[in-house]
Amino acid sequence: ETLFEPIPFFPSFQLQDVSVRLLYEEQNPYFHRDLNVVDEVAYAFAKFQYHGPITEEHLADVDALLVLTSLNFPVSPAQKVELYKRHFKPREHYLEELKTKAECLDGKWLAVHLRTQVREAFGIPEWKLEDVVRETEKVLAHASFDRIVVFSDSPEIRHEFGLQRFGDLPVCSIEWGGERGFEAMFLDFLAISKAAFVISSGVSSFSYEASLFGGGVPFFDLCRCLLLPTPTPS
Repeated sequence: ETLFEPIPFFPSFQLQDVSVRLLYEEQNPYFHRDLNVVDEVAYAFAKFQYHGPITEEHLADVDALLVLTSLNFPVSPAQKVELYKRHFKPREHYLEELKTKAECLDGKWLAVHLRTQVREAFGIPEWKLEDVVRETEKVLAHASFDRIVVFSDSPEIRHEFGLQRFGDLPVCSIEWGGERGFEAMFLDFLAISKAAFVISSGVSSFSYEASLFGGGVPFFDLCRCLLLPTPTPS
């Protein structure tokens, strides 16, 4: 409810008033190998620390479940797009803030998302800037855009990519101002969803989910060298 408007069939609640159990499933040896990553969010929950498969008894006497897992939900990209469209409407003040960045977000533009942090924890392969530049040039050879907008968890990487030249095509990035924390990440997520095409440095559900949130924005994963499945955008 911090990020999205409440939906009718999901009751509003205060976290301290409910019992929440965090379930953690270890499937990928590279996924959250350091359990301290999970412990950082554990303090907020009345019931915590179960490792293993979910059973019926976990659903008893609990108001909400937070499941942290490396397994993909058995939902097709088209189904997820529909779920996002029906039930996930961002709070109005976030949408208004996006409008203040019209110089970057209007028109037809290419998003480049460069992930740098927690590569080892999530098993994200290394990537090189020159590889990102090369794949960007390939996309530009087949489609025209008004600009490139670069997103990253690293200001240094954003700056370095911004120094690259793609003919006369401008390259820009967005600063949301202040110490915004997760709000800045959420605004990046919403911004990426408005792109015409997304290039990701690889294995990042952040920008892939943003592409689905945007209705199925074409998405290229650099590390896997493939176009991930997205429905045809409307």
